[in-house]
Amino acid sequence: QLAMMLRGEAKVVFAASGLSKNPFFERGEFAFHDVDAAPLWPPVQFVKRGGRGFFQSLSMLREVKPDVVVGFGSYHAFPVLAAAAMLRKKIVLYEANSVLGKVNRLFAPFAKVLALQFPLQKKVWARQEYVSYFPWLTEEKRLEKEEARAFYGFDLSSPVCLVFGGSQGAAFLNQIAPKVLASCQVIHCAGKKEALEEVRHAYEKEKIKAFVQVFEPEMTRAYAAADFALCRSGAATTAELIRYQIPAVMVPFPYAAENHQMFNARFFCEEARGG
Repeated sequence: QLAMMLRGEAKVVFAASGLSKNPFFERGEFAFHDVDAAPLWPPVQFVKRGGRGFFQSLSMLREVKPDVVVGFGSYHAFPVLAAAAMLRKKIVLYEANSVLGKVNRLFAPFAKVLALQFPLQKKVWARQEYVSYFPWLTEEKRLEKEEARAFYGFDLSSPVCLVFGGSQGAAFLNQIAPKVLASCQVIHCAGKKEALEEVRHAYEKEKIKAFVQVFEPEMTRAYAAADFALCRSGAATTAELIRYQIPAVMVPFPYAAENHQMFNARFFCEEARGG
């Protein structure tokens, strides 16, 4: 979304590992460079592939000559940020969660600006600026509740709950939601194709009117139809709930790195006055 906002005002080049095979990256829209990288563990692969990616990044940065290098965290960006720091390029980091990720924490001292959407749990010695809640590009016109509900085959007589587990889905929510939402109409995003029939059957067994799908391609429509949500507390989810003013019962993913989903949920409840 940042690239789309900058298009026309600046030349945008993407650099990270796996871009040539990533199904979510629109390769026809922007120039890109594949740079090798690996997770921090196991360390042998991190050093081997990360070292290769570092030298690839040095070559790429010398060729592209960017004025600013923007990092969004994760190990995919590590080699590029390491090369940018060595070449003394201007670095801007974006952190979506309430807890700095390992890569952002490592490169924060080299960054000109650390862009945040939530306050950080721990102090960081870097210039911090707050940006709008994600998603940044949204339609100005939002659907009316009646129109949105009609798409899902729902009426206005009963409340609608939106159930989803973020980009990775959530097996726990798939299992628990049909057992606790007896008085609702439900929009349920199961996250995986193999879970669809099981979730649908569970709602049918409980005689709950539900629209079950793998993912929702138009979240603005789902939020317009919903009265509340049952969900995880990833960064994008938390920001969207605040943006669309949807109360929620959040179930933080317990294995999220450094428990960042718990801190996102606390911010939502304590500062944004969520559910």
